[in-house]
Amino acid sequence: MAKLDQKIKELRTKKEDLHQKRREIIDGGKMQGSSMTYREVLSQKINSMKEVNNKKRSLQAQVKVVSEELDVFESEKRQILKLLPNDCSSEEQINTRIKQLDHHINTTSMRSAAEENKIIKEISTLKSLVPKAKRFSEIKAPINELHAQKNTLWTELKEVKKVVAEKDAEIEALRKEMEIIKEGQIDVKSQGDKVTEQINKVGADITASFAAKDATREKYYKARYDFEV
Repeated sequence: MAKLDQKIKELRTKKEDLHQKRREIIDGGKMQGSSMTYREVLSQKINSMKEVNNKKRSLQAQVKVVSEELDVFESEKRQILKLLPNDCSSEEQINTRIKQLDHHINTTSMRSAAEENKIIKEISTLKSLVPKAKRFSEIKAPINELHAQKNTLWTELKEVKKVVAEKDAEIEALRKEMEIIKEGQIDVKSQGDKVTEQINKVGADITASFAAKDATREKYYKARYDFEV
Protein backbone atom coordinates (compact mmCIF):
# COMPACT_ATOMS: atom_id res chain seq x y z
CA MET A 1 0.00 0.00 0.00
CA ALA A 2 2.77 2.43 0.93
CA LYS A 3 4.57 1.70 -2.35
CA LEU A 4 1.38 2.38 -4.32
CA ASP A 5 0.82 5.65 -2.43
CA GLN A 6 4.39 6.72 -3.25
CA LYS A 7 3.91 5.74 -6.91
CA ILE A 8 0.66 7.75 -7.13
CA LYS A 9 2.39 10.76 -5.58
CA GLU A 10 5.26 10.53 -8.09
CA LEU A 11 2.84 10.15 -11.01
CA ARG A 12 0.88 13.21 -9.91
CA THR A 13 4.07 15.26 -9.72
CA LYS A 14 5.06 14.03 -13.17
CA LYS A 15 1.63 14.96 -14.54
CA GLU A 16 1.89 18.49 -13.11
CA ASP A 17 5.36 18.86 -14.63
CA LEU A 18 4.04 17.70 -18.02
CA HIS A 19 1.17 20.18 -17.84
CA GLN A 20 3.70 22.96 -17.16
CA LYS A 21 5.87 21.76 -20.04
CA ARG A 22 2.91 21.77 -22.43
CA ARG A 23 1.90 25.25 -21.31
CA GLU A 24 5.42 26.52 -21.91
CA ILE A 25 5.43 25.02 -25.41
CA ILE A 26 2.08 26.57 -26.33
CA ASP A 27 2.80 29.92 -24.60
CA GLY A 28 6.27 30.32 -26.09
CA GLY A 29 8.30 29.06 -23.14
CA LYS A 30 9.60 30.96 -20.14
CA MET A 31 11.19 34.34 -20.54
CA GLN A 32 14.90 34.51 -19.86
CA GLY A 33 15.58 35.31 -16.21
CA SER A 34 11.91 34.82 -15.29
CA SER A 35 9.72 32.03 -13.97
CA MET A 36 6.84 33.31 -16.13
CA THR A 37 6.02 32.32 -19.70
CA TYR A 38 5.92 34.85 -22.51
CA ARG A 39 2.13 34.71 -22.60
CA GLU A 40 1.90 35.28 -18.84
CA VAL A 41 4.19 38.30 -19.09
CA LEU A 42 2.21 39.58 -22.09
CA SER A 43 -1.06 39.17 -20.19
CA GLN A 44 0.43 41.02 -17.22
CA LYS A 45 1.60 43.88 -19.43
CA ILE A 46 -1.78 44.11 -21.17
CA ASN A 47 -3.57 44.31 -17.80
CA SER A 48 -1.16 47.01 -16.70
CA MET A 49 -1.81 48.84 -19.98
CA LYS A 50 -5.57 48.67 -19.34
CA GLU A 51 -5.11 50.33 -15.94
CA VAL A 52 -3.06 53.16 -17.45
CA ASN A 53 -5.57 53.59 -20.28
CA ASN A 54 -8.37 53.82 -17.73
CA LYS A 55 -6.44 56.56 -15.97
CA LYS A 56 -5.88 58.34 -19.29
CA ARG A 57 -9.60 58.20 -20.10
CA SER A 58 -10.44 59.49 -16.62
CA LEU A 59 -8.08 62.45 -17.05
CA GLN A 60 -9.45 63.17 -20.53
CA ALA A 61 -12.98 63.19 -19.09
CA GLN A 62 -11.89 65.60 -16.35
CA VAL A 63 -10.21 67.89 -18.90
CA LYS A 64 -13.43 67.87 -20.94
CA VAL A 65 -15.56 68.84 -17.92
CA VAL A 66 -13.18 71.63 -16.88
CA SER A 67 -12.85 72.88 -20.47
CA GLU A 68 -16.62 73.04 -20.92
CA GLU A 69 -17.05 74.92 -17.65
CA LEU A 70 -14.21 77.26 -18.62
CA ASP A 71 -15.75 77.88 -22.05
CA VAL A 72 -18.97 79.06 -20.41
CA PHE A 73 -17.11 81.60 -18.27
CA GLU A 74 -14.87 82.71 -21.15
CA SER A 75 -17.90 83.23 -23.38
CA GLU A 76 -19.56 85.33 -20.69
CA LYS A 77 -16.33 87.28 -20.25
CA ARG A 78 -16.13 88.06 -23.97
CA GLN A 79 -19.74 89.24 -24.05
CA ILE A 80 -19.16 91.56 -21.08
CA LEU A 81 -15.97 92.99 -22.59
CA LYS A 82 -17.88 93.92 -25.75
CA LEU A 83 -20.13 96.14 -23.61
CA LEU A 84 -17.54 97.71 -21.31
CA PRO A 85 -15.46 100.73 -22.42
CA ASN A 86 -11.77 99.92 -23.00
CA ASP A 87 -10.70 102.15 -20.13
CA CYS A 88 -13.50 101.10 -17.74
CA SER A 89 -13.55 97.36 -17.21
CA SER A 90 -13.97 97.42 -13.43
CA GLU A 91 -16.73 98.67 -11.16
CA GLU A 92 -14.28 101.10 -9.53
CA GLN A 93 -13.18 102.53 -12.89
CA ILE A 94 -16.79 103.03 -13.99
CA ASN A 95 -17.77 104.75 -10.75
CA THR A 96 -14.72 107.00 -11.03
CA ARG A 97 -15.70 107.92 -14.59
CA ILE A 98 -19.29 108.65 -13.51
CA LYS A 99 -18.04 111.01 -10.76
CA GLN A 100 -15.79 112.78 -13.25
CA LEU A 101 -18.69 113.33 -15.65
CA ASP A 102 -20.99 114.45 -12.84
CA HIS A 103 -18.37 116.94 -11.68
CA HIS A 104 -17.89 118.14 -15.24
CA ILE A 105 -21.57 118.65 -15.90
CA ASN A 106 -22.07 120.44 -12.57
CA THR A 107 -19.06 122.72 -12.76
CA THR A 108 -18.81 123.46 -16.44
CA SER A 109 -21.05 125.59 -18.61
CA MET A 110 -22.26 123.44 -21.47
CA ARG A 111 -21.95 124.93 -24.91
CA SER A 112 -25.20 123.35 -25.96
CA ALA A 113 -28.04 121.15 -24.77
CA ALA A 114 -26.82 118.45 -27.10
CA GLU A 115 -23.45 118.36 -25.34
CA GLU A 116 -25.13 118.13 -21.94
CA ASN A 117 -27.50 115.40 -23.13
CA LYS A 118 -24.54 113.45 -24.50
CA ILE A 119 -22.83 113.50 -21.09
CA ILE A 120 -26.08 112.58 -19.31
CA LYS A 121 -26.56 109.66 -21.70
CA GLU A 122 -22.97 108.51 -21.12
CA ILE A 123 -23.51 108.64 -17.35
CA SER A 124 -26.72 106.62 -17.73
CA THR A 125 -24.95 104.04 -19.88
CA LEU A 126 -22.08 103.74 -17.44
CA LYS A 127 -24.50 103.23 -14.54
CA SER A 128 -26.24 100.43 -16.44
CA LEU A 129 -22.88 98.75 -16.94
CA VAL A 130 -21.97 98.65 -13.23
CA PRO A 131 -23.58 95.18 -12.74
CA LYS A 132 -21.67 93.92 -15.80
CA ALA A 133 -18.38 95.27 -14.44
CA LYS A 134 -19.15 93.68 -11.09
CA ARG A 135 -19.87 90.34 -12.76
CA PHE A 136 -16.66 90.69 -14.80
CA SER A 137 -14.70 90.99 -11.56
CA GLU A 138 -16.55 88.04 -10.01
CA ILE A 139 -15.74 85.58 -12.78
CA LYS A 140 -12.01 86.36 -12.86
CA ALA A 141 -11.27 84.07 -9.88
CA PRO A 142 -13.13 80.98 -11.19
CA ILE A 143 -11.62 81.50 -14.64
CA ASN A 144 -8.10 81.60 -13.20
CA GLU A 145 -8.86 78.57 -11.02
CA LEU A 146 -10.23 76.57 -13.95
CA HIS A 147 -7.21 77.48 -16.09
CA ALA A 148 -4.94 76.22 -13.29
CA GLN A 149 -6.95 72.98 -12.99
CA LYS A 150 -6.83 72.44 -16.74
CA ASN A 151 -3.06 73.01 -16.88
CA THR A 152 -2.52 70.55 -14.01
CA LEU A 153 -4.70 67.92 -15.69
CA TRP A 154 -2.95 68.45 -19.04
CA THR A 155 0.46 68.02 -17.41
CA GLU A 156 -0.65 64.78 -15.74
CA LEU A 157 -2.30 63.58 -18.95
CA LYS A 158 0.88 64.17 -20.96
CA GLU A 159 2.84 62.01 -18.51
CA VAL A 160 0.22 59.26 -18.63
CA LYS A 161 0.28 59.34 -22.44
CA LYS A 162 4.05 58.83 -22.31
CA VAL A 163 3.55 55.78 -20.09
CA VAL A 164 0.90 54.45 -22.49
CA ALA A 165 3.30 54.85 -25.41
CA GLU A 166 6.10 53.09 -23.49
CA LYS A 167 3.87 50.18 -22.45
CA ASP A 168 2.48 49.88 -25.95
CA ALA A 169 6.03 49.65 -27.33
CA GLU A 170 6.91 46.98 -24.73
CA ILE A 171 3.84 44.90 -25.66
CA GLU A 172 4.56 45.21 -29.37
CA ALA A 173 8.22 44.20 -28.86
CA LEU A 174 7.16 41.19 -26.76
CA ARG A 175 4.63 40.09 -29.37
CA LYS A 176 7.29 40.28 -32.09
CA GLU A 177 9.67 38.27 -29.90
CA MET A 178 6.96 35.64 -29.38
CA GLU A 179 6.36 35.45 -33.13
CA ILE A 180 10.08 34.91 -33.75
CA ILE A 181 10.13 32.14 -31.14
CA LYS A 182 7.07 30.47 -32.65
CA GLU A 183 8.57 30.66 -36.12
CA GLY A 184 11.70 28.97 -34.77
CA GLN A 185 9.72 26.12 -33.24
CA ILE A 186 9.07 23.02 -35.30
CA ASP A 187 5.34 22.31 -35.28
CA VAL A 188 4.37 23.71 -31.90
CA LYS A 189 1.01 21.94 -32.00
CA SER A 190 2.68 18.61 -32.68
CA GLN A 191 5.01 19.11 -29.70
CA GLY A 192 2.06 20.03 -27.51
CA ASP A 193 0.10 16.98 -28.68
CA LYS A 194 2.99 14.69 -27.81
CA VAL A 195 3.12 16.07 -24.29
CA THR A 196 -0.67 15.72 -24.08
CA GLU A 197 -0.27 12.02 -24.93
CA GLN A 198 2.26 11.69 -22.12
CA ILE A 199 -0.12 13.46 -19.75
CA ASN A 200 -2.93 11.08 -20.73
CA LYS A 201 -0.66 8.07 -20.22
CA VAL A 202 0.38 9.28 -16.77
CA GLY A 203 -3.29 9.91 -15.99
CA ALA A 204 -4.08 6.35 -17.00
CA ASP A 205 -1.20 5.10 -14.82
CA ILE A 206 -2.59 7.04 -11.87
CA THR A 207 -6.04 5.54 -12.45
CA ALA A 208 -4.49 2.04 -12.68
CA SER A 209 -2.52 2.66 -9.49
CA PHE A 210 -5.66 3.68 -7.63
CA ALA A 211 -7.40 0.56 -8.95
CA ALA A 212 -4.48 -1.58 -7.77
CA LYS A 213 -4.61 0.14 -4.39
CA ASP A 214 -8.35 -0.55 -4.11
CA ALA A 215 -7.80 -4.17 -5.10
CA THR A 216 -5.03 -4.57 -2.52
CA ARG A 217 -7.20 -3.00 0.15
CA GLU A 218 -10.12 -5.26 -0.77
CA LYS A 219 -7.86 -8.33 -0.74
CA TYR A 220 -6.53 -7.34 2.68
CA TYR A 221 -9.95 -6.92 4.26
CA LYS A 222 -11.30 -10.03 2.58
CA ALA A 223 -8.41 -12.11 3.91
CA ARG A 224 -8.93 -10.65 7.35
CA TYR A 225 -12.67 -11.29 7.26
CA ASP A 226 -12.24 -14.89 6.03
CA PHE A 227 -9.67 -15.49 8.77
CA GLU A 228 -11.95 -14.17 11.50
CA VAL A 229 -14.83 -16.32 10.28
